Amino acid sequence: MPNLNKKESIKPWVKKPQGKESSWSYNPIYHTTRWRKLRLQQLAIDPLCFECKKINRTNPANVVDHIDPVQKGGNPFDLDNLQSLCTSHHNSKTGKSKNNIKPFV
Repeated sequence: MPNLNKKESIKPWVKKPQGKESSWSYNPIYHTTRWRKLRLQQLAIDPLCFECKKINRTNPANVVDHIDPVQKGGNPFDLDNLQSLCTSHHNSKTGKSKNNIKPFV
């Protein structure tokens, strides 16, 4: 009976998972102590979602977002370039920026 090579996919039609290095959002900055401290500082300054406040909602923020994305030249450690967002608004903004759509218009 032939043996299957465990490295070969049994289901070749299933897309193989990609590592962090090939992910669009991976950046080593997010794994530094400096970023983690700055993120906590931003959430302490503004614990509510910036976009939810615009529409009179009070949702807690759990994501710190770069207003000008780091991948497009935004300063990763500038407090003025950060905003607190809920997961929903952050995912919306990120998805739209990947497709070159102006977010939150």
